[in-house]
Amino acid sequence: MKFTEKDLQKLWRPDKDSSGEDNGQVTIIGGSKLFHGAPMLAVKAASRLVDMVFFGSPERDLEKVAKLNSFIWIPWEDMEEYVAKSEAILIGPGMMRYRKNLPEGVFDEAGTETRMLTQYLLGKYKDKKWVTQRLKRQRRNTSV
Repeated sequence: MKFTEKDLQKLWRPDKDSSGEDNGQVTIIGGSKLFHGAPMLAVKAASRLVDMVFFGSPERDLEKVAKLNSFIWIPWEDMEEYVAKSEAILIGPGMMRYRKNLPEGVFDEAGTETRMLTQYLLGKYKDKKWVTQRLKRQRRNTSV
């Protein structure tokens, strides 16, 4: 499939005179010691579409990077509060996954934490719009 200039012109863009929360709120949960670029790219893209972008990460060092960008850093311990008030949530960019050199289905500690957090939030906030990475072992209708 080829993406053309005509396709680009069809993409939705917020009205120039919109303000406040006209274009919604999104919470992005991601990042790790190893991967910090993926959630930053997601945050940058989201900030061009919605009015409020909240970003939380289990990796505290990303708070320093967050101050240089156009979104609101949320303390990790307050993350659920922002999930509850957002229309959509992206979870996973840059978070640790299981190591491929381990037997299938066996996760390292960081991968286990990511999986448990994702399952917990998807289960608790079923009414939200979720964007997640589709995993072989976790198939949900809300995954993209």
